[in-house]
Amino acid sequence: MSAAVSAILEGMPEPRDLRMHQHDGRCVITAGPVVLFEYAAGDIVMRNIALAALRQLGFRGRVVAAVLGLTENYVATLHNAAKRDGSAVLIRQDRRGGPGKVTAAQWEQARVWREQGASDAEIGRRLGVANTTVGRGLGPRGQAPAPPDQAGRRAWQLAAAAAGPDEEIAVALEGAAAGFRQRGGDTGALAWYQRAAELSADPVAKARRLTLAAETAAGSGDLDQAAALAAEGLVLTMAVPAPERAWTWSARALQVQATVAFLRGDPAAAHRRLLEASELIAPADQEQANALLIEAVHSGWYVGQDELAEGVTRLEGLRLRPTALEQLLLRAVAPILGRPVDGSDPDSALAEARSAAAGNAPGLVLVCGLALLLGQDRAAQQIGDELSRELRAAGQIGWLPSVLFYAGSAQAYGGRHEEAVRTVAEGLRLARDTGQQRWVDALAEPLALLAAARGDEQLCRQLADEALSRTSRPAWSVPWTASTLGLLDLGLGRAESALARLETLAEGRRFFHIPATRSTPDLVEAAVRLGRPEAAAEPLALFETWSRNTGQSWTTALVRRCRALLDGDEDLFLAALALHEGDSRPFDEARTRLLYGEWLRREKRKADARAQLRIALETLERIGAAPWAERARAELTATGITGRADDHGPSGSLTPQELQIVRLAAQGLSNKDIAAQLFLSARTVGHHLYKAYPKLGVASRGELADLVLG
Repeated sequence: MSAAVSAILEGMPEPRDLRMHQHDGRCVITAGPVVLFEYAAGDIVMRNIALAALRQLGFRGRVVAAVLGLTENYVATLHNAAKRDGSAVLIRQDRRGGPGKVTAAQWEQARVWREQGASDAEIGRRLGVANTTVGRGLGPRGQAPAPPDQAGRRAWQLAAAAAGPDEEIAVALEGAAAGFRQRGGDTGALAWYQRAAELSADPVAKARRLTLAAETAAGSGDLDQAAALAAEGLVLTMAVPAPERAWTWSARALQVQATVAFLRGDPAAAHRRLLEASELIAPADQEQANALLIEAVHSGWYVGQDELAEGVTRLEGLRLRPTALEQLLLRAVAPILGRPVDGSDPDSALAEARSAAAGNAPGLVLVCGLALLLGQDRAAQQIGDELSRELRAAGQIGWLPSVLFYAGSAQAYGGRHEEAVRTVAEGLRLARDTGQQRWVDALAEPLALLAAARGDEQLCRQLADEALSRTSRPAWSVPWTASTLGLLDLGLGRAESALARLETLAEGRRFFHIPATRSTPDLVEAAVRLGRPEAAAEPLALFETWSRNTGQSWTTALVRRCRALLDGDEDLFLAALALHEGDSRPFDEARTRLLYGEWLRREKRKADARAQLRIALETLERIGAAPWAERARAELTATGITGRADDHGPSGSLTPQELQIVRLAAQGLSNKDIAAQLFLSARTVGHHLYKAYPKLGVASRGELADLVLG
C-alpha cells in the first residue's frame, strides 16, 4: 500500500463502518464520522469516481457494491478499468455530467488549492461551481494526476507495484513528468517526479528528480514542499563520492531555496543562495552561472546598494558576452550605482530582452520589473498581461503574484485605477494563498498609491505604518511610504507636509528608486505652492536625467509640466498636454490640466481656465480621485461658473474667491495650507476669511464645518 493511501486510511474506521446516507437529493458516503464523498443523487460519474476511490482505499468490492447498491461484477469491472486506464476514464464516461465552464487554467489552479489542503467545497466556492464538479474535474483525492499518455499510465501502474528502487520505471516516470511540463502542467508533473525519486537507486539521479520536483512545486506556488524537496536533494548531492557529478543539481536546488526565501520575504537570504549557486556551477557551466548572477542582481536590488553592486561586479567578472537580459539589467541599475547609461535605444533593448526570455517565466518576470524601473509602463503592463495568461494556462501560479505586482503598479502609476484595483486584489489573494510574504508586502505599495489618489487617508496611513514597522531601512526598503503619504497630503491641500515627506527621499532620487523618482512632480508642485522653488531644483534635474534615459513621452510631459509651474510658461503647459495625448495616463493629464487651469485663472483668463478645469474635473471624478476632483470643482467655482443668483444657502453672498477659501477652511486646512494651494499669501487668506464670517453668520472657522456651502 502506498504512503499516500496509508495516510488517508490512518485513523479511519474499519470497512464495515462504510455507510451511504441520502437526503434532499444528495448522497453522502461516510466511514464512521469521516465524510468521504458527497454528490448529487443521479450523478453517475461522481458515483463511479467514489467507487474507484473506495476500492483503492482498501474497501472490499462486496462492501462497496452493497453501499452503492450495485452488483459486485459491476464494481469489479469499473475498478479494473480505472486501474488499467487511470481515473480520467471515469470522468470521460459522461460528458453531460462533466465539469462546467471552467478553463484549463482554472483547473490547474484548483489542483494547487487541493494540494494545499483546500476542500472540494471550498475550491468549488472559489470557482463558482458545485463541489461535485470539482470532484469530477480533479478526480478522487489521493490519486496521481491523469497521465499524459498510455506509456505514462503504464509507468505509474508499474511504479505502484514496485517494491523497491527500479531505475527503469523511474526513467519512465521522469519522462512522463517532462511530458506534463511540456503540456503546461507543473502541478501534474510534481507527483511523477516525486515517485521517480522514490524509485531511484543512483543518488545523483535521485537528487536530479527531487530538484525537478522542487522546481515544479515552486512554480505551482507550493513553497513548503519546494523547500523540503530542494533540501533533500542538496543533502544527496553533497554526500555523493564525486560531488562534481551533481554540481548542476546542487546549484539548481540552491536556486529553488533562493526562490523560496525571496518569495517568503527574505531577499538577503535569496541573494546569498544565488551567489553560492553561481560560484558552485561556474567551473562547469558559466552560462548557468551568469543566469544565476542575473537573479542575484535582482534580489540584491531589494536588499541594498552593496548587495546590488556585489552582484553586478560578479556578473561582469565572468567576462561572457552579455545576453540581452543582462544588458537590459545593467542599463536599468547603472544610475543606481552611479554609472553612465549606455546610449542604446531603451525600447529596442527591452524588446530584445523580452524576445530572448520567451518561454522562461523567471526571465520574463524580471523583464516586466525592469520595464517598470525604466519607465516603460505600457510595456510592463503588456508583458504582465501576456505572462499572466501563460502562467495560468501552465498552472505556474507561483510566479503570478510578482507579475501582478508589476502590472498593477504600472496601472496605478498610469492612472488606470479601476484596472489596478482588480490586479492588485488578485495578486494579494494569490500571494497570501501561496505564502509569498514578499509580494504580500510589496503589493501594499500600489494599494497605498491608489488609496492616496482617492484620498483614503485611513487606508493609506495604515498600509504605510504596517510597512514601516517591518523595516529598519525605510528609505531603501519602503520608500513608497513617503511618496504615497506625500501624494495624499498634496491632494488634501497640505503642501507643507507633502514637501517635508517628499524631501526625505533625496537619497532614493539619487539612486533612481521608482517611488522616489516618480514622486518628483509632486515635490515640485508642493515646492511651488509654498513659494520655495529652490527646493525643486536638484530633484527636477535628476528627474530630467531619468526622463531622458527612459525615452518615454509621458516622462517628458511631466518635465514640461514641472518647468511650466516653475517658470510660469504657458507654452510649456501646452507642450505637456500635447505629449499627454495618446499616452492613456488619465491622472497625469488631468493634473496637468488642473494646474494649467489654476494658472489661467490667476492670469484672469477665466473662460480659458474653465475649459481646462471642466475636462480635469470630469476625468478626476471618473477615476475616483476625490480630493483632486474637489480641487478642480473649487477652481471652477472661483472662476464664477456657479452664479450666486442660483445659490440660496449661506454661501450665496460670498465672492468666488471667498467661497473657495471657506470650503478649504471647512475641511480643516490651515491658512498656510490654503495659501499654498491657491497660490496666495497666508495674510490674504486670513483677510478673506475675516470678510466671509459675517456673511455666513459665524464667529470662527470652527463653525464652518457645520455649514452647507454648496
